[in-house]
Amino acid sequence: MGVLNSPWTGLLLLLHLSLADGVQAQRGGSAPVARGTVTLKAPGAACRVAMLNDRPAPRSADSLFRFSAVEPGGYQLLCGAPIEIYVQPGAALRITLSPNSAPLFQGRGAAMNRYLSAPRAMSTPLLTELWTERPQDFENVWSAAYTEDISALRRVPGADAAFRERENMRLRFRHAFGRVVYPYFHWRQSDDAVLAPDGKMSSLLTTLLEGGALNDPRWYSLPEHGELLQALIHENARTALVGDSTLQRGDARWLRAEFAIAAEIITDSTLRRRTMTRLLASSIEENGSRGVDSVYGRWIAEGVDSLARKGIDSLIAIDRGMQGGHEVETYRTVDDVAMNVHILRPEGADSTTVSPAMLWFHGGSWSSGIWWHSPGVLGALREQGVTVVGVELRTTNRFNSGPLEQVEDAVLAYDWIVRNAARLRLDSTRVGVAGFSSGGTLATILGTRGLLPPPPIGAEPEAPPSTATRRFPAAVIAVGACVFPGGPGDDGYFRKTVGQRAMVADFTPLLSIRAGQPPMLLVHAANDEYCDVRPVRSVTEQARQLGNQVTLNEVANAGHFFGFYHQPGLRQLRQAIRNALREWGWNASP
Repeated sequence: MGVLNSPWTGLLLLLHLSLADGVQAQRGGSAPVARGTVTLKAPGAACRVAMLNDRPAPRSADSLFRFSAVEPGGYQLLCGAPIEIYVQPGAALRITLSPNSAPLFQGRGAAMNRYLSAPRAMSTPLLTELWTERPQDFENVWSAAYTEDISALRRVPGADAAFRERENMRLRFRHAFGRVVYPYFHWRQSDDAVLAPDGKMSSLLTTLLEGGALNDPRWYSLPEHGELLQALIHENARTALVGDSTLQRGDARWLRAEFAIAAEIITDSTLRRRTMTRLLASSIEENGSRGVDSVYGRWIAEGVDSLARKGIDSLIAIDRGMQGGHEVETYRTVDDVAMNVHILRPEGADSTTVSPAMLWFHGGSWSSGIWWHSPGVLGALREQGVTVVGVELRTTNRFNSGPLEQVEDAVLAYDWIVRNAARLRLDSTRVGVAGFSSGGTLATILGTRGLLPPPPIGAEPEAPPSTATRRFPAAVIAVGACVFPGGPGDDGYFRKTVGQRAMVADFTPLLSIRAGQPPMLLVHAANDEYCDVRPVRSVTEQARQLGNQVTLNEVANAGHFFGFYHQPGLRQLRQAIRNALREWGWNASP
């Protein structure tokens, strides 16, 4: 399959052989190790029951939480925000939580726990800052951060050998993870035309594999171990999708590719089950349950335990439960996969009600997402007498597709709804589009470019027809939209994928404002960390100057996902939708 052409082929074969020779067994037969105790002091509002991994402890009469007979090792302590701790053999560790400062550790092992609570040089913010740097500059800075973290570990007083070994492995895994994922994210966030793997990664990973580190069961539970292994699988799946024709059709393409890679390179059954379960759970949470039947039987054949099966089956049941209780129709078929629209009637509507409709486009950076994912918009629309049409879109994870495929889906879904409006009891003159994040970007593309399909694959990019001859949706609601996705402030993924077959400016709302476009409601967090609010302000200003009806409602002190967690912002969003529908004459209530 395609993995045979991967730059990591030799490393994967090494992993395969290393696991085939037998994974190191858990240590056994040694003398019993003294257990320790953990005592927690926390503010009364922090929690009523503290958790040490899955072990609960109620607050005692003296307001302390006590855990006795604690096996040495690492744990997650949960009372409010989770913190990571380490318990030495026979140690009495005391922890004090304060809402305004870092945890206070006392007793033997306090220094180790202060180390665990301190930030790392190899941080996620540093990694993301380095995506646009040249490969050599990335390597220098990332390796220097690794050296800094190793030095910090060596300075921890009183750390036992087991702690140092574990933390050293975590740093090695983290360093390797950054090196594995850098090439893709550098390609995505830069203007480099070719995705070039790190040529020096081979020796780095070979050291990890030959030493047995990646295959040692002691490290399977470390998040950095899973992070690195999943990155290796994902990057090889990228190659497999290009080289294996069976993966280029049908649904759940990335999941199928990752399962194929995991089955090929991991011969240890415990690690393979753990990895496949993680892949399957992540895919269902991010993309829904459509297409998972293609790998579900393979996963069951691994001999997964009842707890893992119950967890996966619950995720599937939640998603499939969302498919019931409403009308589902197919607006197109792609590679024998039905692409559906989900028709959610307004609250209180009966069989005679004819209502306006909003097509809903979910977010997910064009790569993932499920039709019912929404930051409160669906409920707000239905409360106001609007039928919501949730559109299933082709995503990268399911169809290895990109933004233009979603534009095509959106146009086809819109036209299908208008053609069938009478049968569906919808007002064909009031059919709009709405979305969040990349779905919001998609909605604004249709609202500025019009209901035009993208050029066919292989066609030369050409200028679209004049604004006067275009069709537009009746209205647009966009939450957290990137209205300048092809601009220098956003990553290069949109520019490169769209630019392969179209003029990027034609799919960039900020560059496509013309008179006569439909009314828009733009709701945006003032501190949006993914889609800058400044281009949204510019869109609003330009559109108003041309006489278009555009409203920008900014949510203060909130980030991109405010609609999912920020209650004041959610209330503001719902009120903004009510106001806009009233201005457009769409809502049923006064």
